[in-house]
Amino acid sequence: MYDKMVLDTREVMAMMEAMLDAARRLADRPMGISVVDDRGELLAFALMDGGTPMSRHYAIRKAYTASRMGQDIRDFAEYREQAGRQVADFGDPKLVGARRGGVVVREPGSGRALGGIGVSGGTPEEDEEVARAGLGAVDLS
Repeated sequence: MYDKMVLDTREVMAMMEAMLDAARRLADRPMGISVVDDRGELLAFALMDGGTPMSRHYAIRKAYTASRMGQDIRDFAEYREQAGRQVADFGDPKLVGARRGGVVVREPGSGRALGGIGVSGGTPEEDEEVARAGLGAVDLS
């Protein structure tokens, strides 16, 4: 039998609350925030009042990319640059080429991807900081 650790609702909601709090403190504009599971399926999403459809779209795609690639999108971008590859080379139209605002959620010990967090709507630095606030909100040990 195979046991598989998954993100539970309590953890996902703690991430969402931490990201909303961070977004209110850091950004002077509305943001979209999302959490996906290890397959890239949406677990939770919020678009702050006045947020744009594009912020929604990119927040979900950033989380998806981090989860499916098993790495933060910053690392994925660096890998693509070093390998001379484009996002389209991976054959998945849901992947995004953004450089910040998407982080992978890892299982302690194995390092296996449990999911991803994505944030969009602020500056790249704000997106990244808000995403990391979500990651820091849970203790997965």
